Amino acid sequence: MQGDDFNPVVVLPTFNNARTVGAIIARVLETGLPTIVVDDGCTDSTNQVLEKFENRIQIVRHRRNRGTGAALRSGFVAA
Repeated sequence: MQGDDFNPVVVLPTFNNARTVGAIIARVLETGLPTIVVDDGCTDSTNQVLEKFENRIQIVRHRRNRGTGAALRSGFVAA
């Protein structure tokens, strides 16, 4: 693989992590890597936290919780 073909992206699945997801996103953004957060059907205030970062991250949303594997697959597709 040539260096030009490698474009890392961070995929963060989340489900009802309103208390912690903001700090994690902030730390990941410090790396300068593109970041995709998959809201896996959150029912708490996670969406409000994600809105604070919406200009700096890509958000993929599931209508209902589908599990970590499905959230990761959705993130990989978006990447």
